[in-house]
Amino acid sequence: MAIRPFDRALKFVFWAALTALGLGAVEFGLRYLNRPSAIVSGWLATVTQGPFNQIGLRGRPWPPRSPGDVVVTLVGAEEVECVRCPPDETLDLILENALRTFNSAARAVTLGATGYGLDQEYLALRDYFDHERASILLVWISPARDVARVTFRTGHPAPGRTAPKPAFWLRDGELLGPTEGVGHDIHWSKLATWLVPLFADADARWNRSLPAADPGSRVAPAGLAVQRIDNAPEDPNSPWGIWLQPPPPRARYGLDVTRALLRRMAETATLRGTRFILVMPQPAAVDRAVALAHAGHWFVADPARRDAAIAELTAGFETIILEPDDSANAGNGAAPDSERRTMAQLATILHQRNYLDPATVPRSRR
Repeated sequence: MAIRPFDRALKFVFWAALTALGLGAVEFGLRYLNRPSAIVSGWLATVTQGPFNQIGLRGRPWPPRSPGDVVVTLVGAEEVECVRCPPDETLDLILENALRTFNSAARAVTLGATGYGLDQEYLALRDYFDHERASILLVWISPARDVARVTFRTGHPAPGRTAPKPAFWLRDGELLGPTEGVGHDIHWSKLATWLVPLFADADARWNRSLPAADPGSRVAPAGLAVQRIDNAPEDPNSPWGIWLQPPPPRARYGLDVTRALLRRMAETATLRGTRFILVMPQPAAVDRAVALAHAGHWFVADPARRDAAIAELTAGFETIILEPDDSANAGNGAAPDSERRTMAQLATILHQRNYLDPATVPRSRR
């Protein structure tokens, strides 16, 4: 006797329900055992020594503000977390002391952690604006580093350590994302946390979605000094991506994502009545191209290409260029001497532009 379609449907429903119950039982068991551990995206402070502010980043908790306070918020990465600054002199305190030389009502907040790119910085800023206001928003950028970091799905909260992080991407020129929030689980269930890594490498899958990296040449460029590098020039840890000539598609894509994130941060600030300014160390002066050698391949790193990329990133944004600290203590591990000088320079520039004068400070709001 032939099986009727109705019977086939009942069997399908029965087996589907049985499979769902089985998967549910496995999920329940894994949750009961708390195995495997959740894979968390992103990170906050990378040091155990505080203090920590209200959103978990290194710096003093900010007190309630009075209407006359000029709140300067500095967003960045390792420069802003300043792990070498002692707990009683974190960078926000150093900056605030420098600002108060010119305005006793100036207050400072720092938002950043080692390994951050503009993706996690933007999410930290968005979280901050849910709690507090800013009169001036300073975004510390290091273009070569930032372009590499926003391109990839993983980041580096410490040397030699990798971790997944929230990521943004471009589709038809539109910035999309993030993949998840900072501190959120990447997988929605224990079962997925267990099974997905067995069959799919999320990092490799993300990288396959990117434009192709520059394969380089098998022949060394003629007439150029040679510099050997440990990582491919478009590696997440490499500063060379924006130097490559001609510009490869992947570096071009990373530049576009970085620019889109800066626009998003500027829009977020402007909607709250906050002045938006980029802060950037003076790029090292390089007068000629070099040949980069890596794993038998050759690449041309051109300072003119780097400068063009920096100009593209900063176009349309007010930018403060900080002079390098050439003092005897700079770079020798003395802390926070170098930070004091750098923050003093930054505060002086803001004062010279009359941005710390209460009469010229924007009426910021949450």
